[in-house]
Order: sequence, then C-alpha cells, then structure tokens
Amino acid sequence: MTKLPLEITLKVKEGKLFAQATGQSAFQLTPFGETEFRFEAAGIILKFSKDKSGKILYDSFILNQAGKDFLYKRK
Repeated sequence: MTKLPLEITLKVKEGKLFAQATGQSAFQLTPFGETEFRFEAAGIILKFSKDKSGKILYDSFILNQAGKDFLYKRK
C-alpha cells in the first residue's frame, strides 16, 4: 500500500466531514457506517480502522480510488 503524493486535510464543519487534497477544492464526504466515508463523484472511499476494543482510530485512514488503496497517517 502506498501514499499518493498529495496531502489530505480532513475537517469537520457544521457536523459534516470534508476533505481537501493539496491544490484542490474541499469536498464533502458522505458517511457509510461509522468508519467509512465516500465522495462518489470521484469514486473515493475513505476508511478508518478500529482497535480491539472497537474504538475508532483517527490517526490514519485508507483512501481507495480507482481500485487502489493508499494509506495516510496523521502528521
């Protein structure tokens, strides 16, 4: 699993999750369960992991686009 050469910023605004890649406009992610968010117009799926106790881990996520997975870790 690799990382795209873009930084991705995630922000919550008015209770909604937005993502913005370097040099691009922000876009809203639609929730699909508690750990998966999508931006269907670009075929993007963003997934967070859970630890053994079921707590969602927000320090990293996997971005899936065009059938490829890219790992991102929080800076």
